[in-house]
Amino acid sequence: MRKTKKRLSISHLHWGFPPIIGGVETHLTIILPQMVNLGHRVSLLTGSVEGVEGRYKYNGVEVFRTPLMDLNWLYKRGLEGLEEEIYSVFANFIETTKPDIIHAHNVIAARLALESELPLIYDDHEYWSKEARHRIRDIADVYRWIKWSVWEKIILKKASAIITVSNEIAREHLKYNSRVFILPNLPMSREVHGLRKLKTRRKISIVYIGSISEPQPSYRNIHGFIRLILRNNIGDLIIIGDRKLKTCPPIYSIGFLEHYTLLKE
Repeated sequence: MRKTKKRLSISHLHWGFPPIIGGVETHLTIILPQMVNLGHRVSLLTGSVEGVEGRYKYNGVEVFRTPLMDLNWLYKRGLEGLEEEIYSVFANFIETTKPDIIHAHNVIAARLALESELPLIYDDHEYWSKEARHRIRDIADVYRWIKWSVWEKIILKKASAIITVSNEIAREHLKYNSRVFILPNLPMSREVHGLRKLKTRRKISIVYIGSISEPQPSYRNIHGFIRLILRNNIGDLIIIGDRKLKTCPPIYSIGFLEHYTLLKE
């Protein structure tokens, strides 16, 4: 007799979800509905956005929003003095969704998830201790880097499984946990199936996905690259995902595009 696969309740934690735009946020819009399609109950606890309801469904995913998951606010303020309120919101979310597994998409969410003692999937989209080090501007940033580094090691040791995006990060994480899986930041085959091959052009077109209007860590700053293009007439630079940037040839701003539209643009 064929064994029936267990349908799980999977609760995700991350501070952003559309209309907040970013790599992880786009990732969530793809994988969460896919989990629903596989028959699982899927929920997400994320940050509040002005004009968006506090609880609703997105393609079958139960979305819960709270100001206490707002990264921009938390990053500047810190968690000090908010622990009791944050744990209360988290406990209510767990009580409502009754998860079999928690899937956390950042180091703060993963640290919070450990309090539940439920199986934890830690999805490490960034190497958080290194991310925090690159963001150091003042003594508060130094303190945050030290704290996140400590949290990260605890999370890596206690997680039921870890997902990350590169062999380099995986090698580091394997020092603390043998259950590390790599999921590269690449489109799925079905997303690019049927795309026509572009004709070779004399002029180079370079596509950058991200924002240059908003402040970025030093390792994400491409202004030197932009100067190189402008001074040497290399070709066109097409920037996707920056809502504020205006087109000024040879730099072309397309603004925000939905994920599937982006792959076919």
